[in-house]
Amino acid sequence: MEQTAAVVEAIEKDLVRKGFRFLAKTRCQVCKVEIQWWKSSKGKLIPLTGATLEPHWKTCKFAFRDRPPVRGIRGVVLRKRREGNW
Repeated sequence: MEQTAAVVEAIEKDLVRKGFRFLAKTRCQVCKVEIQWWKSSKGKLIPLTGATLEPHWKTCKFAFRDRPPVRGIRGVVLRKRREGNW
């Protein structure tokens, strides 16, 4: 279901009102959909699908599978990978 630009703009304003901060736009390495990276008021990075502003793991069946991403915006390391963890 495609959302209108006005609805997406209203969602963005609501995110900002709640303390979220827009960081960057990238593309999913698997499905090639535009992802907007937002930072929550608690400091957590959240990938949102650009067209609908839903969490990307809800719209991409390959997104992060059963684990969060190791690399996020422009290759910045989000968490350290442990040996034998996966």
